[in-house]
Amino acid sequence: MFWYFHTTGSNQSQARAVICRPTLEVFNAEVTLDLTNFSLSSVTLLDQYTPANNVTGGDLNGRAFNAVLLDGIASGKPFVQARATAIRSGIPGAVFRLASQQPGGLEAEFNDETAFLHLTNQIYTQHLSVSAKSVYFVPADFPSFARKTALVDRIVIDPLACSLLSAAFIIVGLTGLVLHFFHLRIRRRSGLYLTTEPGSIATSIALTSHSGFGQLLYPYDDRDMMEKKLQGFRFSLDKRSGAIVADEDETDWEPGFRPASLRQSLAVDGDRFSMRGSVMASASRLSLAAEDVEDDKGSPSPPQTANEESLPLNRSFDEAARRVDINQSPHA
Repeated sequence: MFWYFHTTGSNQSQARAVICRPTLEVFNAEVTLDLTNFSLSSVTLLDQYTPANNVTGGDLNGRAFNAVLLDGIASGKPFVQARATAIRSGIPGAVFRLASQQPGGLEAEFNDETAFLHLTNQIYTQHLSVSAKSVYFVPADFPSFARKTALVDRIVIDPLACSLLSAAFIIVGLTGLVLHFFHLRIRRRSGLYLTTEPGSIATSIALTSHSGFGQLLYPYDDRDMMEKKLQGFRFSLDKRSGAIVADEDETDWEPGFRPASLRQSLAVDGDRFSMRGSVMASASRLSLAAEDVEDDKGSPSPPQTANEESLPLNRSFDEAARRVDINQSPHA
């Protein structure tokens, strides 16, 4: 029995008593133990433990150790008697201190009829668990059934395969570096100038906007129509400006077929666009630019007229470009 006494602020005495009767039950259980840190992960009760042993049978006959009344053990031993007294007073002292730490204080706990019952049950059960661990669970040699479960690694790295793969990646990287170095020298020797990185829409427009053959193509043209319209043209890069130019090559025409040339007018949605006019307009713009430059130098060039015969695409652009004095050289 645990009893507690308290005096209120109005000098009134309050007392509470709790009677505990520990019991002991034995079960067959499945226990999960972590072998790395020996921590108990889970305990699952299977069924009742029926065979008799030194706890469930014999002198004890299943009686539980209360872990408080130690008079029989401590008789005639002063040091053991003092320890038993400390344990006997330690349990109610812990319960009383826990009650004083509650939000309502001691008076609220004493006014509640079941408050000390719950607090005593909590503290005394923990004390019995710690005591039973050293009293009942002692080292002994007996057969037991166990099942070992290992955590398999998700990623297995073989040293040989990892080394070979790393070496292959290094070789591929070095080979690409060497090829890029030689290709850079070849581009510079061949006069291929790439002022911007290829692949973007702006770069494609810059390379083909002044070539002229783009006027033959329309967004709704399929692959076959594009091949048909561009048949008979030979494409190359202008070493001076880096632009894509097209030359009409009559040797590639099929018998009886003449593709749409740059001088042929194209009709789209009822509007007709003259390729000749487009080429002449581009050549006129280049001529005007050349006149402005040559005016500064004192040697103007004669302006072109609209009645002047247009040259083939590559020839007209090359001739017009030669009239313009470009002060800056292209960069590779």
